[in-house]
Amino acid sequence: MITDVVTQQRNMEEEARIRHAAMASALSPLAMFDLQGVVTYANAAFADMLGYGDPENLTGQQAEALWGKPGEAARIWQTLIDTGRWIGVTNASRLDGSIRVVQVSASLVRAPDGPPIGAIASCVDITAQREAEKALGESQRRLVTLMDNLPGGFAFRCRHDPFWTMEIISKGCFEVLGYPPEALIENRMVAFATMIHPEDEKRVRREILEAINLGRPFQVSFRVITRKGDVKWLMQQGTPQITGRSAVQALEGVVIDITDRVVATE
Repeated sequence: MITDVVTQQRNMEEEARIRHAAMASALSPLAMFDLQGVVTYANAAFADMLGYGDPENLTGQQAEALWGKPGEAARIWQTLIDTGRWIGVTNASRLDGSIRVVQVSASLVRAPDGPPIGAIASCVDITAQREAEKALGESQRRLVTLMDNLPGGFAFRCRHDPFWTMEIISKGCFEVLGYPPEALIENRMVAFATMIHPEDEKRVRREILEAINLGRPFQVSFRVITRKGDVKWLMQQGTPQITGRSAVQALEGVVIDITDRVVATE
């Protein structure tokens, strides 16, 4: 009987050792807190994310000193206590005072008999992603501002899909097509591809696809049927945007209304 108890104790200790080793070597930042919000454990990835070096330097730190804007950490902790978990994005304060944007999944840890004894948080540092999104948004805003001044036409960025779904389109599309930009973006009211004259559609697709396959810019002229039912001639110039895996991410370019030119020539 004593042998069985000793064996069971050793097995429990071995399981605890394995769990501790797994958490310590995990690539994801992990930390554990007691019910007062004090750090009781942090792995190397968590310490590295916050610039503490040795994980032991985090032991005893208050959650409020690590998480969120003023007052936010208390609200997050209260939600965790009340509901048993909290999932969201917040700020994390590094030791040097800099801020990281972190996606957190936290849950209460319960004893075998049920009551909570602490909390565990798993983190993903998304600072670089948020900075890239912010830079892209600013770049797109400047691009749209420049595009809005394009006379007699519009600039665009669309997906390489059957609808040529617009991601960005300048205000000139209203003058040319009769639709405001928000009607064409994500095909909310109409898809640009469906406005191409039925007699021109196959040729346009073929010429653009040939240019894409050759990895060169394209230029194609065609008719569209506007929102009012008028037929206009357009000239579209663009360039395929290629990803690192040679896939076409998008088409970017300009569309110019050449109706007057075509009529004059005829």
